[in-house]
Amino acid sequence: MKKIFLLLFSAPLLLNAQSTTQTQATDLKTLSLSAEGIAEIMPDIVTASITMSASIYDQNPRDVYEKLVNDALEDLKIKGNVKQTNTNINNSNSYNNNACTFFTKTYSISMSSIEDFEKLRSACENFKRSTLKVECVLTFLGLRNETLIKNKIVAYENALKNAKMKAELAVKTLGGNLGPAISLTENTSYSNNSSYNYKDQYYNQDKNVKVVYVYTVNVKFLLKE
Repeated sequence: MKKIFLLLFSAPLLLNAQSTTQTQATDLKTLSLSAEGIAEIMPDIVTASITMSASIYDQNPRDVYEKLVNDALEDLKIKGNVKQTNTNINNSNSYNNNACTFFTKTYSISMSSIEDFEKLRSACENFKRSTLKVECVLTFLGLRNETLIKNKIVAYENALKNAKMKAELAVKTLGGNLGPAISLTENTSYSNNSSYNYKDQYYNQDKNVKVVYVYTVNVKFLLKE
């Protein structure tokens, strides 16, 4: 009987202790807010196409044409200050018209910045050679994966700094003391539409090639007395 009495007596105490703990937890004062961090990224994968065409009057027209385009391509790279490029031939065509043979060849050139393309295109526009016609067009803009990851970290750091700054401003203005962060959720997004819409004379739009990476965080801070 004694054991049964002790058990019945202690049960209300346990219930009362649990109720007190829950009440204390709900009485915690917190501050919840969201903040954004932004990183602007310039494309570092740039591809352009250069088309070279010529009408050759010669007994060995292909040899003449090949020498013309090879010399021109090297000249354009030098004048365009293009370094570390990958050059591929997309297509090559020729046809005869009486004594004249018409040739056209398109090269795909990979670069690492939009500035490189601008220099190359300027060199193409200023290229002067009566027998050879040169056209340069941008075909692709993109981002390397390591560049995206690096800037994702930058955006995340900016978001966290902005969250802390907003929290400090809130308690300074409204009163109270800021405690540690007790919860964090996050979301990422980036706009790459602008990077693939390179806006130049061929597309009749303004230039805007930056990619904007946005990191959003939702943070709950504990408020101290």
